[in-house]
Amino acid sequence: MKFVMCFFALLLGMQAPAWSFKGGNNKELSSKELLVLELLVRGRAMYGLELVAASRGELKRGTVYVTLKRM
Repeated sequence: MKFVMCFFALLLGMQAPAWSFKGGNNKELSSKELLVLELLVRGRAMYGLELVAASRGELKRGTVYVTLKRM
């Protein structure tokens, strides 16, 4: 759910909010999750290695798929 809400916030040009879940777990989007969302909103659908290339060194090959799965 947090992915969908942040995706639409970025799509509308709003700042992605921090999320607070029940049970006392405060979670925010990681910098990598936010970067992936920004890349997908700005451009077209991309494969993992295309995201790595578009991130200009921010995402690594070993983390992009882990980040996508977590999202």
